[in-house]
Amino acid sequence: LRLHEYASYSAHGGLGSATETLYPRQYQQAAGAGLSQTLTRRDTLTHGLDAQRTTTSGRAQVYVLSLRETWAHVFSSATSGQLAAGLAYAREADVPEEGREPLDTWLPVGEASLMSRWSGEGARAALTAAVGVAPTVDWLSGRLDQRGYVNLAFTEERRRFTWFVGGSGMTSLDQSTPNALTIAAVAAGASQRWSREISVDANVTASRQLFGENISASTLWMAFAGITYRPNPWRL
Repeated sequence: LRLHEYASYSAHGGLGSATETLYPRQYQQAAGAGLSQTLTRRDTLTHGLDAQRTTTSGRAQVYVLSLRETWAHVFSSATSGQLAAGLAYAREADVPEEGREPLDTWLPVGEASLMSRWSGEGARAALTAAVGVAPTVDWLSGRLDQRGYVNLAFTEERRRFTWFVGGSGMTSLDQSTPNALTIAAVAAGASQRWSREISVDANVTASRQLFGENISASTLWMAFAGITYRPNPWRL
């Protein structure tokens, strides 16, 4: 048996009143735990519980509590996969002065993923693919949206240097809502490790968005560069 747990806090949004109108401030607290059981040399079953609270611009509040079962299987020394399925309880509400009644709903959670790793000529590479469905809090409206997604990525590591390319897609399952969103994106990035704990990272992403039937006039670009610090694990 193996027990794991986590807690996180995040905040993002526009800087200044003008940008906050289009990109409101959003704050999210999350915590969860899981218990993994080794069934055989190739199979592991994990029972997971996750809780999340999201507040957008002090108005919309969304609470999500999800329970899922994940089965991981090792097909060979190079290939492994996972199947996850569960159920999420969500409550969507505004602060009392907004006057909107809380909305409670039950939503499915699931994912299927596959990973293949290989090495040769001083390099290690990995190809991953995933498809799933999960409740998501929209960054712009702060409302709960059930979305399906697909991800595909290739990563190669050569000593201290790592690079990757990938593509992803996401869509609202209910396209009749005003905030229905569909996104297709491609990304590429690289990382140079200075030491065991510090690396320099850069990434560029291009995406195309569709809100209902109004597609963005052009491709949206995003790029960043930064330093990542990963401390060594603490042993109790």
